[in-house]
Amino acid sequence: MASPAAQGSGPQLFRIDNIVNKGLGMLAQANIAAGTLLLTESPLAVLPEALMEQPRNATKAIASQLKQLAPDEQEIYRALYKDASASKRTRLHAIFLSNCFDASGVNAEGVHEKQAACFATFSRINHSCNPNAEVYFDWSTRSQRLFAIKDIVEGDEICVAYRNIYQIKEGRQSELQSAYGFTCLCTTCSLPEEATQDRDRLLGEFLLWKQISEAQENQATKASMREVLAVQRRQYSSLRSLQFSTSDLASTLIPVIIACEHESGWDCIKAVMKALVSGVYEVCLGNESALAIRFRKAISEEEGELLRALAWDGNVILGMEVNLFEHWLWGEVELAWLASAKVWRLQVPRALLLWEVELVMSGQNGSIFGNWGTGLLSEQRSLVIRKTVKRVIVDGRVEAWLD
Repeated sequence: MASPAAQGSGPQLFRIDNIVNKGLGMLAQANIAAGTLLLTESPLAVLPEALMEQPRNATKAIASQLKQLAPDEQEIYRALYKDASASKRTRLHAIFLSNCFDASGVNAEGVHEKQAACFATFSRINHSCNPNAEVYFDWSTRSQRLFAIKDIVEGDEICVAYRNIYQIKEGRQSELQSAYGFTCLCTTCSLPEEATQDRDRLLGEFLLWKQISEAQENQATKASMREVLAVQRRQYSSLRSLQFSTSDLASTLIPVIIACEHESGWDCIKAVMKALVSGVYEVCLGNESALAIRFRKAISEEEGELLRALAWDGNVILGMEVNLFEHWLWGEVELAWLASAKVWRLQVPRALLLWEVELVMSGQNGSIFGNWGTGLLSEQRSLVIRKTVKRVIVDGRVEAWLD
């Protein structure tokens, strides 16, 4: 039974029902597209981090909050899953620990508050080690939101991640057993032994590259742009290979944006990376989430013009095939090389060429089409680009790049 405080984007999207070997859970009642808001709900009870490990004080705080709720909401809370071994005196606290979600964030005064919250409907959502939905606590409304982060087929269970899912199976199982008292039976944990070993290997590679990334950030000498790209690509690719679609994908892209700020000639990649990060947060946390808004605002007016010139469609630039786009995005090839090597018929809008000409004529050290300008005089680059501009045909496209 959903709390009166719960609101979904459509009551037909899900239902709470019995799941084999799991008890109650959330099932999709329709095909759901990634990025869909599934549920918005206010908490039944909230506890600051300081009270989480104080059973008696926490129980008193929860009881006080429950008294402010309607009788049916109080019953909803008491009917939630709890550790059977919990004593009557601390049962409310046991219920909270078994069903709470992290609700930490920055309050209206700009102070970061660590807290957890318990909900009527959210607390019925089961865990998965490769979730298809993600929760986001909105401090402006003090409510929690649930978004689909993958396309979900009607009849599929809608699951979120309770704990750290970026660890091998043994670590995940141990953490979930310790925190919640259950053995995870999600599709990922139920894979055959060989598939589990392959997945654990990929997770190990991801964690290794994550450690290397953290070392890069902390070292006295800043890593070069290409070093950053190489490391972050391996993290990003590992998560994609594991079919993760969580907002943590964005964290593998942000270091590239930071590195772009310290080296010239990477304007295109920086603009596209910002757009990618913003897109990840919009799908996983919603258009109005603090992180989505932050990265939308981070795209300057000039970068917005550049994205339009690049014909950015949310997935690729200039109508590229995905694999070529990935090679370009991670600095492995440049647009000039793709065309000159006849790997790909370059389709460059006139606006992008004019952008390049303006960049060269202004004497800036960089190039929209790659780092070929490094060590070259702007006059030399100017001659090449003038030659290119002359090849723009009537419809504003380029037939060829270099002889």
